[in-house]
Amino acid sequence: MFPILVLKTKELTLVDFIVSIGDHLQSTELSKRSIALTLGANVLEHLPSTFLESNEIHHLIVFLSAKMSDHHILLQPSVQLFRILAKQAAICDNDCLLIIKAIFSDVYVQSFPQASRYNVYVIFLHFLLYRLDVVQQVGSDFVCNFIQAMDGERDPRNLVLCFQCLQYMTKHLEIEPYKEELFEVVACYFPMEYKP
Repeated sequence: MFPILVLKTKELTLVDFIVSIGDHLQSTELSKRSIALTLGANVLEHLPSTFLESNEIHHLIVFLSAKMSDHHILLQPSVQLFRILAKQAAICDNDCLLIIKAIFSDVYVQSFPQASRYNVYVIFLHFLLYRLDVVQQVGSDFVCNFIQAMDGERDPRNLVLCFQCLQYMTKHLEIEPYKEELFEVVACYFPMEYKP
C-alpha cells in the first residue's frame, strides 16, 4: 500500500518507483523479474486511470513488449500490466496497436491459467468497445488471431467475454475471410446445457 500512497500524493514519481525496483526488473533471475512486474501491476492497478501520461504509458508498453519475448514466465505479469495500461485515459492509438501486436505475436492464450486468459479477453473487449478505430486498423488479422486465442476456451467467465467480443466483431469488423473458422470455434458451445 505504501508505494500507492506516495505515488498518489506525488511524493514519489513513477520513474522513481520503477528505479526503486529496477534491480529486480533487470535481474538475471526470472523469478525476481516476474515478482517485480507483478508488483508494478499491483501498484498501477490501484491508481486512477488518469494517473499515467502518454509518454509513460508508451515507455512501459515498449519495455513490456521487449520483456515478453525473454521468457514465458514473464508473459502473465506483462499481460496483467497491459490490461491496466490499456485502460489508461492517455493511451494513444499506436500504443494500443503495440499491445495488440505483442499479445498476438508472443502469447499462446490457451496455455495461460484462467485469470491470465481473462486479462487478455478484457483487453480485447476494452479495445473493441472504446478503441474500435484502432482494432479496425488491424482488420481481419484481429479476427483471425482472436479465433486462435478463443479456440478451446472452457471457462464460463472467459466465454462471456469472448461472446461479447464476438458480438462487436461481427458488427464492426470484416469477418468474411474467417467466417467458417469463426463458426467452427463458436459452434462447439451450442447447444448449451445447464445442470444445477
